[in-house]
Amino acid sequence: MFDPDYKGHKMDMPPAFPGLLPFHPREELTASKRRNMVAQYDGSIAYFGHELGLVLEELASRGLTEETLIILTADHGEEFHDQGGWGHGQSL
Repeated sequence: MFDPDYKGHKMDMPPAFPGLLPFHPREELTASKRRNMVAQYDGSIAYFGHELGLVLEELASRGLTEETLIILTADHGEEFHDQGGWGHGQSL
């Protein structure tokens, strides 16, 4: 959805190979691979937003929006080496 022209292997999220962690041997991460990782992450966010929208629509169709409290929480996002780290759980 966010990187339709990417021709390489779709990377797992979080990356399945340990080369992105600071204490493991590195596998080269090209700009194209990094862009695809970010695109997949963005796709996950878009998917969640779509599904949440369906829940909200269903609540509205049942007349339950005034009686429903929705709490969303998250613990963190992902790092894509924009702050010098990869993945999550390695830094604040």
